[in-house]
Amino acid sequence: MYTYFNRIVIILLLFHLAFSASAGHYPKEWPDIDKDTKSKCLNLSGVYSNSGEEAYTNVDTQIGRSAWLVRAIPRYLGQALLPDLLEMHNIDPKWATKIELKTKKKGVIKIVFWKENEEIFKTEWYQNIDYTCKKYFITTKGSLNADSHMKTAKGKVKKEIYLANDRTLILHQKYTEKGLGLFFVPYIQSESNWYKYQYLYPSN
Repeated sequence: MYTYFNRIVIILLLFHLAFSASAGHYPKEWPDIDKDTKSKCLNLSGVYSNSGEEAYTNVDTQIGRSAWLVRAIPRYLGQALLPDLLEMHNIDPKWATKIELKTKKKGVIKIVFWKENEEIFKTEWYQNIDYTCKKYFITTKGSLNADSHMKTAKGKVKKEIYLANDRTLILHQKYTEKGLGLFFVPYIQSESNWYKYQYLYPSN
């Protein structure tokens, strides 16, 4: 009876320790996020640098977590916005030097990849299908199968897109993964990344 009770306590303790979550705070050195917008949906129209600056990544490494659970998060704006579509069309996100976003009527956002003055790819996002409007930002969500030979897991990605007071585009990407790791220990992994992309000039 004592042995059985000890086993239960150990299992609960492992689960508690394996439950890890971290959230990165917005960098104080970066421009303030614009919260004065009165529109129902953030207007992202503008041309931005494709190469972004990363603040930091928070990743918990408690019991039930190992280095092989860490996932790389893209620094290129094009890849951050359209990871699956770029892979489908065999487009290297580094090809583009700038990304043009243009908010159109009926909740359509036009996305154009430019290599200097050459258009190399374009597509559109549709409100309530590809993205959702919030008070100060727009958000997109996705899920993926994170299984490997060492774990069974499901992952979810949430991206929040803001504009700073100087029109810098701010991307907050949060990744959460739940599953069973080594020795069937349950875990939750949470990563939080902030990126900023320089505003270059207005969209056409």
